[in-house]
Amino acid sequence: MSIFANYYTEVVGLPMDAPHTVTIQKLSGRDVERAQANAAAAIVSGRGFAEKIRKMLAASAGDAAVQTAMADPLNGFDRHTLLIAGITGWSYTDDDGPLKVTPEAIGRIDDEASELLARAILKLTKPALFEPVEDARKNA
Repeated sequence: MSIFANYYTEVVGLPMDAPHTVTIQKLSGRDVERAQANAAAAIVSGRGFAEKIRKMLAASAGDAAVQTAMADPLNGFDRHTLLIAGITGWSYTDDDGPLKVTPEAIGRIDDEASELLARAILKLTKPALFEPVEDARKNA
């Protein structure tokens, strides 16, 4: 075991674009804090409108489905920040060979793949966040 987050990596298959894969790493403490701070800044600036809706629902939520949605581990983390810090490689190429992993290239990833990869990165980094959600899905 190591205290260095970048020693923990995983290759994630992309079911929406098989056989391509993305290599991810566990996030450092600083990266986790940055993802949370960016999510908070998005809410304050109005960019995090979906999060505001979730909070309004939470005030009157009694429905089990709403509670499960509220318990989503990605709530409170900026997906793009997770992707920038967590993606270290992929199987994509362009005319010049392997497609470089850059913030600009990561910014072009579609919503479905962004969700899948952000979830995988957060689960590698903080697996305990996913235990209640997985238990709730099993019991629903």
